Amino acid sequence: MKKRTYLVSGASGGIGRAIALALANHESSEIILLGRNEAKLKETQSLLPNSKSHTCLVADLLNPEDLKKKFRALA
Repeated sequence: MKKRTYLVSGASGGIGRAIALALANHESSEIILLGRNEAKLKETQSLLPNSKSHTCLVADLLNPEDLKKKFRALA
């Protein structure tokens, strides 16, 4: 099965967290959890199977320059 990478915004809670949990059920998936609250992102990450294979990215979607820096750091 092909490995897929997903980016889930708002992953620190609510619908974003639910989406991340649903995506994590696919064996070969990597999830990038995006949100503004690092503690809550880490909490979401801890709920995912193979939690260390997923990445937390603390950023604000309303700040494009911050997003650019964060995505460059991932590359």
